[in-house]
Amino acid sequence: MKYFGESIKDISSITSLNISSNSIGADGLKYLCDGIKNNTCLKILDISSNSLGVDGSKVLSENLPFFSSLTSLNISCNQITNDGGKYLSEVMMNLSSLTFLDIGDNQISQHTGDIIKYLPNLNSLNIQNNQLEENGMKDLVEGMRNIRSLSSLNISHNSIGISGAKYLSEIILQNNYSNSLASLNVSSNSIGVEGAKYLAEAIQNCTNLTTLDISVNSIGVDGLVCFSDKFKYLTSLTDLNISENRIGKHQLICKNYHPLVKKNYGCYCSKCKSTERKFYFSCSSCYESFCESCANKGAIKSENNVDLSSQFLHNEFKNLTSLTSFDISKNGLYDHEVSMLGHTIASLKCLTSLDTSFNSFGYMGSKHFIQTIKYHPCLTKLNLEVTQLQNAFPYLNELIESTVSLKQITMTRTELGYGDYPEKLLQIANSFDVIVDFIYRPSK
Repeated sequence: MKYFGESIKDISSITSLNISSNSIGADGLKYLCDGIKNNTCLKILDISSNSLGVDGSKVLSENLPFFSSLTSLNISCNQITNDGGKYLSEVMMNLSSLTFLDIGDNQISQHTGDIIKYLPNLNSLNIQNNQLEENGMKDLVEGMRNIRSLSSLNISHNSIGISGAKYLSEIILQNNYSNSLASLNVSSNSIGVEGAKYLAEAIQNCTNLTTLDISVNSIGVDGLVCFSDKFKYLTSLTDLNISENRIGKHQLICKNYHPLVKKNYGCYCSKCKSTERKFYFSCSSCYESFCESCANKGAIKSENNVDLSSQFLHNEFKNLTSLTSFDISKNGLYDHEVSMLGHTIASLKCLTSLDTSFNSFGYMGSKHFIQTIKYHPCLTKLNLEVTQLQNAFPYLNELIESTVSLKQITMTRTELGYGDYPEKLLQIANSFDVIVDFIYRPSK
């Protein structure tokens, strides 16, 4: 890095520099900064994934005043921690022209508000996976008060909880982000039903919102209902991810919230090691099976109302007519719910990508789902990974023969039931230029 820094010292016309994933460390960063600190044309700097640590953060803070022309800065994945965050917070006022900032994956749970409070022109902020929790989110929101036109915000994997969701909703409303916000990612934050209520109220006027990710938040069908009368206002939404939210009415789900599916072949109990039961409950994603007794003792019972979840899947998503990508995977959907989802998908005429993986369709669900989407005009990508399609081969056959748009069907570890289906299905798929990738349970 020393030679590289010296080689660019006299090049004053560099406007964009990406030196990410090079493990330059604090010493390498010092050489780099010496090489570019006199370049007044530099607009974009990416030094992510370089193991800078606290010492690197100190070096960066000493040199940031020379980079006042920057509009984009990516320092994610550098183990900066709170000590390094403090160094940065003391000099960020020199970057008032910054419009893009990525400080994700740095274990900065404090000082985030101070880092951004002097960046009024910021329109894209990524602060994912920083262990913010409730107090860190409160601090972040304080710093956001001076940012008036935020268009993209990623605060995923921060465990902000219900209170954090409340703070977020308040700043969205107070700063009137409804006119600017286009992308919002709050996945993996344990906001629950109450947090979903706050968030739903905040985004209902965000008519320019195109991407929304609320996955892995355990909001259940009750949490999704909070969004039911808000979706009709999100007329620009094209990408929606609600995976791993325990929407379905599976009687039993494992401790990782994946559905346990009743089977009567090829299983043994992972807990008591029994192999003599008539049937077992199996999790296709965790590779574990339980006898009825152990499943009832160790699994989590879903408490969703099957009629409510089916009604929601049938009615509420139909307002999202601009949707092109929809992820509803790992939600414990089963049979009737899947049938209702199929009718909804058929009405979303712009949809090109659908992920329903890690659900158990059941026989009737498989039949109705496939029959309702087979003539979809735009759907090109369908993910059925780790999905139980009970005796669904005839319907898959029909889907592949009838489709007008499908180009990729992913069926890794998908169970079709007994029979010599792989060769037939692959032959059909190849003749229709459809990619089928699957592992299934063969005949006995």
